[in-house]
Amino acid sequence: MSETPVTDNKIKSILERDALLIAVISGLSYYFVYSFQKAFLSHFGFSSEFADVTLGSVLSSMAGALGLILSWYYLFSLLPKSIIRPVVLNLLYWAVPIIFIAITLLIFSTTGFS
Repeated sequence: MSETPVTDNKIKSILERDALLIAVISGLSYYFVYSFQKAFLSHFGFSSEFADVTLGSVLSSMAGALGLILSWYYLFSLLPKSIIRPVVLNLLYWAVPIIFIAITLLIFSTTGFS
């Protein structure tokens, strides 16, 4: 059985739109876990070769970041439908993840969790 053209186009558009976002979130989650492990080990005098990045730790990092971002998004999605709601939602959609990532990178690079 073949899919209908409408379904194929819908799946293709979803994959094109979300594939980059999924790749970026996965890469950043891996980077955050590795940076944390590296800083934690360097605090105790161990080499970064002992950093153990597992699938579970990457998924935990990803779930925590997405949970934080989505909680703010859902909180502000309860605003009344007016001019301010689209502005706030667009701000949350674009600015909050970028600010969150920038702050997290700053914390990882400067403090090293030590």
